[in-house]
Amino acid sequence: MNISNKIGYNYKIVEFYHQKPHDNKVDSNINGKGVKLMEKAELLNFIGNKIKDYRLKKKYSQADLAKLIGVTNTSVSEYERGKVNIDADTLFQIADVLEAKVDDFFPARKSDSEPIDLMNEFRNINLDAKYLLMFKEMFDKANSMNEEERKKYLDSLKLTIEFHDKLRNN
Repeated sequence: MNISNKIGYNYKIVEFYHQKPHDNKVDSNINGKGVKLMEKAELLNFIGNKIKDYRLKKKYSQADLAKLIGVTNTSVSEYERGKVNIDADTLFQIADVLEAKVDDFFPARKSDSEPIDLMNEFRNINLDAKYLLMFKEMFDKANSMNEEERKKYLDSLKLTIEFHDKLRNN
């Protein structure tokens, strides 16, 4: 059985981190909102560093990992230094051996659940309804503004927070 077909692994993440045809950059945001492009070399280095971190946590040498996944020591060294592409099957094998999820080797991305998580966080804060309504008004106001107005508005809120923090620390 092909290891990338193992149940429990998210194969889509490997398919998603693809090279753009004309710019040697990879898209690192699955939902397409706030797309952050990353140089291919930067992504390979990120993946390599994560592999090394997980390998060291397991107290494996490069030779140990190489033997467990059926490649040479040199290959593991090149993966960790971001010098070569890692095919999907090998990446899944590495994740399996190091008891990690393939997603753990990639940069974090914004999820569609972030607004829901934020709303749930607000529910857990013990505030009067009038303050929750005030926050809603602030969000609605920011949402209704153009980019330039929104930046000024949010900067003014940031200054208010910083001022409050200074008062508390004095």
